[in-house]
Amino acid sequence: MKVLAVLDSTDPRSGGPLQGLRSRAEAMASMGGQFCAVTTDDPASRWLGEMPFRVVATGPARSRFGYTPSMVDQLRREIQLADAVVIHGLWQYHGVAARKVCREAGRRYAVFAHGMLDPWFRRRYPLKHLKKQVFWWAEQHAILRDAHAVLFTSEEERRLARGSFWPYTGINERVVAYGARDPGPSSQSHRDAFLDLVPHMGERPYILFLGRLHEKKGPEELVLAYLQMAEPIFDLVLAGPGDPGLIGRIERLLSGHARQRRVHLPGLVQGPAKWGAFFGAQAFILPSHQENFGIAVAEALACGTPVLISDKVNIWREIIGDAAGFAAPDTPAGTADLLDRWSRTSDSDRAAMRIAARKCFLSRFEVDQSSRDYLSLLEELKP
Repeated sequence: MKVLAVLDSTDPRSGGPLQGLRSRAEAMASMGGQFCAVTTDDPASRWLGEMPFRVVATGPARSRFGYTPSMVDQLRREIQLADAVVIHGLWQYHGVAARKVCREAGRRYAVFAHGMLDPWFRRRYPLKHLKKQVFWWAEQHAILRDAHAVLFTSEEERRLARGSFWPYTGINERVVAYGARDPGPSSQSHRDAFLDLVPHMGERPYILFLGRLHEKKGPEELVLAYLQMAEPIFDLVLAGPGDPGLIGRIERLLSGHARQRRVHLPGLVQGPAKWGAFFGAQAFILPSHQENFGIAVAEALACGTPVLISDKVNIWREIIGDAAGFAAPDTPAGTADLLDRWSRTSDSDRAAMRIAARKCFLSRFEVDQSSRDYLSLLEELKP
């Protein structure tokens, strides 16, 4: 099976959707799957050689819309070699180009929404939503309507998508299994690689936030809740790239505070250091205001690390059902409650949650299992 993935970028800073694609490509390679990605990346981008699949970079993009003049021609060449075409993400030129080429070639395609139809964006950015509604009328609705399937990673994401744009008709919705790869057992090299990035922490226990530092994920509220705790028994690590303005606000919150040296911002954490961060954490926390799946949640579970998440992370019901963590509202009080409940959890209960977290991963979110389901869908896209 040769899969053509069409997406905006393979920049590692783009977050969970790319990590999910990488994990799926690696898992499907053992099943005979081959991936090629066509993107709007600059061909000189340093990260292209790090991808576990071939990348055809058609950029650099000439606008925020992601227009690149060569993308259509490149897609016309690559589609001749592909068994299945999948568009990843919405609102960018790559989707327009892929629909055009697939229609010319009489080919079916699928679209991964990646949470981009969640109504949270409408509430948080009403002016941007109006612009997107215009694009919905002009192009985006047609891209989804003409797709063989529009893919969602959870029932919750599918349900929420129906309330964002009008009209929402003729769309063949499908929920497909999603997941993360199994990192294998923890090792001292994992631990050392991570600790090298947080030298001031030493052996103190910590709770981990790992992902883009973006306002929708609630990192600023998390820091505030941590600073307001009476006597925290753990440090807080916020690992990931982010908006400079938001990072600046967090640094100002910490400046001069007695706990300044107990909050760590190591930046983007990858490879062995990332797994070391997950394995070594008491718990993983994600107080997000919107999260269609949360690939980092699955990665934490893979490491047997309990998760503390908001009820806007669309797999929260599965987490609670498997006793693999806690969930609370995506409010300052909810975030504070997650930290407080973890502080009051006994050592024996934490140990039981670590076992439950690993079981939850293996039964629901292990990427080999989800990739078999995905392959079944891709068979439907063959010419």
